[in-house]
This record gives sequence, structure tokens and C-alpha cells, in this order.
Amino acid sequence: MASKVKQFPIKREEYLAKTHGLTMLEQGAYWSLLEYYCMAEDPMPTDLSRIYRICGAYTPQEAETVDFILGNFFVRNSVGSYDNPWADECIKKANEFSDKQRRNGSKRWAKEKSGIGLALPLACQNDAKQTTQKFIYAGARTKMLLRPSTKILKPLCDFAITRFEISKPKLPKTQTKDKASLGKPSPEFEQFWQAYPNTGRRVNKVGCYKTWVRDNLDPVIGTVLAGLEGWKLSADWADGKYVPMTATFLNQRRWETPPPDSAGQTEKDWL
Repeated sequence: MASKVKQFPIKREEYLAKTHGLTMLEQGAYWSLLEYYCMAEDPMPTDLSRIYRICGAYTPQEAETVDFILGNFFVRNSVGSYDNPWADECIKKANEFSDKQRRNGSKRWAKEKSGIGLALPLACQNDAKQTTQKFIYAGARTKMLLRPSTKILKPLCDFAITRFEISKPKLPKTQTKDKASLGKPSPEFEQFWQAYPNTGRRVNKVGCYKTWVRDNLDPVIGTVLAGLEGWKLSADWADGKYVPMTATFLNQRRWETPPPDSAGQTEKDWL
């Protein structure tokens, strides 16, 4: 009989292939015996009454079913106990696989102690790189959202952060458009600002100056003021009701369009 394992080594598909044709009662008796045979620390009992209790066989029919399973799937050994050659083979394969995994793991951890490299294999490093790139969203500098505290994960995460961290791109100074970079408004813009009707809609001076600088309106201040004066004399702007926001006037370049004839008009959809 092979040594016991900590995990049940019988694969369900193999079990079904070997037990095709058994009744439900026979299936239950055989499965119960296999579980005890593979997982128990002690060998199968020699006393049939104990085997019956393992299977939960309390009636004559159930005991007869257990006898059938023992006679067809188990072999009685020299000490009077029962062996299952197929289960022994499964246990042997499971133990060999477990030993192989243990040896491979010992080799990986030995690399860290000897200073050769990381304890985890290169495949795990690649996984960490992909995971790090997913957690570091575009254009943002950050450390990993994962904060490992174990000695196993920390070297790997440090490796990933060092090699694959994405830095936030810095805009050239010429592309910076905040308030500090604009500086003091130009005299031409101040002239336009003072000329614009102050009806409660002359607001957002900084934003308007950004538009002024973007469209480079200093050289055409004369044209802008002439167009503005035309609108100020129009019937639409006379009572201040239809004067647009200053930003709207600049963004839509209203000075380039002469005011329409306002006779009979009461509302404007372009406000």
C-alpha cells in the first residue's frame, strides 16, 4: 500500500470510467472506501464490521454491497487488510508530483539567498510588469496600488516599479496656459475690456484673455473695437438685454459679423 497523501488523488473522470455500471448503492460504498483508503493514516481494517461502519452499512443489503465492492475492487493482503492497486498508483503519482514541485520551489528560493536574482521565476516577473502597467494609469505617477508586506512579493514589486513605472509627461513651457504664464493682460485687451458693455455679462476676464491670446487679437484691436461699437449701437444691445457674455463674443468672433436689422425682433437664439 502506498503512503497517504494530504489531497484526494482520485480524479473523478477516471473513477467514473472504472465504475460504469455500478448501482447508486455500490457507487456510494466504493467512494467511501476510496476516501478512507487514500486519506486515512491507518491501513484498511481487517475486521469487516469496522469496514461496514466506514461505509455506513447497517442493513444486510448494504453489508452485501460492501462485500461485493471489496471482492471486485480490492485485494486482500498477507496481513488480512485490503489494498486497491489503482488507488495505490494514483497516490504514487500524486506524491511524485508533490515532490517535484517541492524541489523546484527549493531551487527558486535558493537563488534569493545566493544573490543570483529574484526568488520568483521570470514568468512571474512578466506577470508583475503587466499588472503594474494596468495599475499605473496613463499620465499619472504612482506607486503600485498593491502594498505587499511579505518578503516574497516585495522584491518582485520593487522590480516592477523600478523598471516599468510610467512618469507623468511634462508639457513644454510654451504649452502651459495657466494664469501665471499669461502674465498681465496686454493694453489692447484692457482697451477692449473697458469698451465692452458692463451689463453683468462682462465676466471671466482671465478666460477671455486666454481666448484673446489664443487668437492673437492684439494686432487687430482696431477691427475688434470697430465691430464692438457697431453692436453697441444696435437695437439689440440698446437696453442691454441681449448683450452676450464677453467670452461668447470673443469665441464666436462677433465683431466680424455686423449686427442684423433688429426691427420686429424680440429674442435672439445666438445668446
